[in-house]
Amino acid sequence: MEESKFILVELKTPYMGQTKWLFGSKKAIYDTLPANVVGIALTTLQNRYNLEEVYENPKCTMQKLVLHRTITNRGKRK
Repeated sequence: MEESKFILVELKTPYMGQTKWLFGSKKAIYDTLPANVVGIALTTLQNRYNLEEVYENPKCTMQKLVLHRTITNRGKRK
């Protein structure tokens, strides 16, 4: 079984019409959402929080989730 980790960001007020956003890394969050929408700076998020537990502030909630996938016979395998 393969696993992929991603970060779920749930905004308390919509940004660009969405409240739920999925990202592959902490940096990817800030490539799409401005820091004032998220409510925390990237350096603070990277240095203080690992997101294994739910992080919450007045503007959003963030958590790291794992997507479990089965291995298929499609495509090239090494």
